[in-house]
Amino acid sequence: MDIDRIIQEVTGEVYQQQKIAQDNYIPMDCGFPMLDIIPKMEHSLLNADITRIKILEECAKARKYGVGAVCVSPYYTVDAAKALQGSDTAVCSAVGFPQAAMSFKAKVADIKDCLFAGATEIDFAINILAVKPGDFDVVRREISEIVEMTRYKALAKAVFDQGAYNDTEK
Repeated sequence: MDIDRIIQEVTGEVYQQQKIAQDNYIPMDCGFPMLDIIPKMEHSLLNADITRIKILEECAKARKYGVGAVCVSPYYTVDAAKALQGSDTAVCSAVGFPQAAMSFKAKVADIKDCLFAGATEIDFAINILAVKPGDFDVVRREISEIVEMTRYKALAKAVFDQGAYNDTEK
């Protein structure tokens, strides 16, 4: 057994697979082309320790590979919008994360700021302080008003922190 030859062959194969992936073809036997999935993916950059430099680096990757959206906190919306300008990658701002324990006026102000900064999608957290006691009229009203407010400006998605809710509340 010639270990050097085996290492050389395996290394060559790895480099070849990397080249294929870099050419935007990701081999995977899943029954459909992987390239059809990438534009539907959302790259979430919501870590508390994320930096502007990391946002810009990840936006460049998302642009390069055609990722559907990059999700950032409102603080970084303008940076992501500038980095993704002219690309097909949407800028998604995560408003009220993780649990939206904020006033509706504050949430609306945050959404308006994000739209002004260039967000084309808004992920807004459902207010946990309304869900827990069962104030679903408040939740429905907030969702309805946000969807109407973002109509023709951005895609609005209501989301919740599933770990904060029990099975009945979900």
